[in-house]
Amino acid sequence: MDTSSMLMPLVLGLLEKLLEQTSALTSAATPAPSAAQAATSKAPAAAPPEAAAPITPVAGSGSVPSGRPVGGVVTNTFHPGHNGIDFGVPIGTKVHATMGGKVIYAGWNDQGYGNLVIVENGPYRTFFAHLSQVPVKVGQEVAAGSVVGISGSTGNSTGPHVHYEVRKDLKVIDQTSFTLKAGQA
Repeated sequence: MDTSSMLMPLVLGLLEKLLEQTSALTSAATPAPSAAQAATSKAPAAAPPEAAAPITPVAGSGSVPSGRPVGGVVTNTFHPGHNGIDFGVPIGTKVHATMGGKVIYAGWNDQGYGNLVIVENGPYRTFFAHLSQVPVKVGQEVAAGSVVGISGSTGNSTGPHVHYEVRKDLKVIDQTSFTLKAGQA
């Protein structure tokens, strides 16, 4: 056994503990959802409750991606070889659209994303991957902040997280500046 394969269970265990502690701290301060938030949520009744409060996308027209799809800990950033930002969250966390638009893909993807939702608005496409559940359908219009998935660990995934990716004019872009605002990292 090489060193990296021996360390992986330890690292994953430590990440789980960190997520549990973060979840316990944030759940004590999580306000109850408003009637508007409850009405826009399309998550199946069987979905586990959200462990950490999502960070609501920045208010605006909703036609340009902004903010985070979930709270949690950033476990991987945008860099060559990784087209998005990964947020470590417990399985069952609600995943929120970061812009309004039309769902153009909703379901299993064989390229490693697992259960995937893609929302499109003009030149922008937002990807939400490794989901355990997909509560939206292709052709559905969604608003910024609405639930588009339930976090999981499907596809090529090393543990529970949401892979979030943004493309503009079909090209992958570094979304760090408008996803990880000051105080959100």
